[in-house]
Amino acid sequence: TITCFHSVSFTVLTSLSLSRVILENKTAYYRSFPDAEKDLMYGELTFFVTQMLEFVRTAQDDLEEDLTEKREALNGAHERLTRTCEEQRLSDVEYRVLYMLVQDGLFASTPGVSLREVATYVELGKQTARKYVSALVEKGLADEVSKKP
Repeated sequence: TITCFHSVSFTVLTSLSLSRVILENKTAYYRSFPDAEKDLMYGELTFFVTQMLEFVRTAQDDLEEDLTEKREALNGAHERLTRTCEEQRLSDVEYRVLYMLVQDGLFASTPGVSLREVATYVELGKQTARKYVSALVEKGLADEVSKKP
């Protein structure tokens, strides 16, 4: 039985998730090819297509679950950041830098942002952005992982 997909659209993220699902289910994936190629099947692809649709559905479900968890984590971080801003009397720019770092930690495949990325995000020059980043590091709210750009 093939069920309907969720209303979430098929995206690049789903494609990447699909690659992971296929990798995790290599045996089933490779087994679906010979079944479709058997002489007695006369090119019948129903079983192959059904298997591939199951992989897509699994990838879509996993992606939706992951994004839901991360959205909840981001909402929680937003609340904590708001409290931290009030307690530490952070500026709007410092808040925006911290929020960027939180998003990076949740969503980036390799955490860490460059000073140039911070400057672009807060729409300031690198030297001005460096001042805000340094203040956050001094307050213990951010970590500097490299002195190099």
